[in-house]
Amino acid sequence: MSSSDSNNSIIPLTGGGTAASVVRIGNYVHRSLPLNHVFTHKVLKHLEEKGVDEVPRFIGMSEKGQEILTYIGGEVPRGWALNEKQVEGCLMMMKRFHDACIDFPDLKGAETIVHQDLAPWNVIFREENPVGIIDLDDCRPGKRVEDVAYFLWTFLEFGNVEAEEEQMLKQIQALCQCYGLQHVSGLVEALFNQQSRILSFRENVVATSSDPVAREFSAVAVERIQKSMKWVRQNRGRLGEISGQ
Repeated sequence: MSSSDSNNSIIPLTGGGTAASVVRIGNYVHRSLPLNHVFTHKVLKHLEEKGVDEVPRFIGMSEKGQEILTYIGGEVPRGWALNEKQVEGCLMMMKRFHDACIDFPDLKGAETIVHQDLAPWNVIFREENPVGIIDLDDCRPGKRVEDVAYFLWTFLEFGNVEAEEEQMLKQIQALCQCYGLQHVSGLVEALFNQQSRILSFRENVVATSSDPVAREFSAVAVERIQKSMKWVRQNRGRLGEISGQ
């Protein structure tokens, strides 16, 4: 693979926070190996066999020991708001991902494979339409509601956007219905679990990182997460009604 890419220029890909090194060489992405790479590669191969086109294909390993994935061209929506149709498009990509993994061989009794970071920064858009999901580094067996909760939190940013509570709750309900989980159990718990997970990570970065940029970014993230958690606590009853709890 390396020799076939030798005539292509190396283009650094920035913006990700998981892999230490990410570059594009021709139609392929070379990335440093995530800790979960053996499992992640199995998931990518399974999705390829299922015909899921919205995720990268795992090609193999480079001479430098990096993983090689297919490149999904487009843009990550950083700094621009998504409309209702675009958000629903992202949600349905996630549902196809989940549906394709219900028969993954290593589920260990779980419902499906969950992405764990399916947020706007990990969705590729082309001509204003969502076309790809990237960064499956933290995927694992789990419940659909875990990803749905994370999706709702990160795409709608409740607690951090100027929106009436009633309108936000209607959006949450509409997206749950769009996915087909209008009577999902455990939504509020999943929201708190996901927010607590990321909050602990960001607080640890603030406390231990030697990188001032990372510390500053995480400090801002901590504040935003806390605001979102406060919003969930304030609307816990209504969220429970939406999920049928």
